[in-house]
Amino acid sequence: MNKEELMKDVGNYVELTLFDGTELKGTLGYTTEFCEAQGYRKPNYFYIGDYCFRVSHVKKLRFRRIGF
Repeated sequence: MNKEELMKDVGNYVELTLFDGTELKGTLGYTTEFCEAQGYRKPNYFYIGDYCFRVSHVKKLRFRRIGF
């Protein structure tokens, strides 16, 4: 999976598996800058809830729901 493919799903509900077997479900987000107010968002990372990850960590995207 590459960044362009994953960027298409930002704002949509997804289910994905990371390289270490972690399964995440939720609305996919992307941050372009570090959020000092929250203190945990990293620049150019994707996130679901409080879990931040890089596109290279995504092993499989199983489900997409657009406009829920």
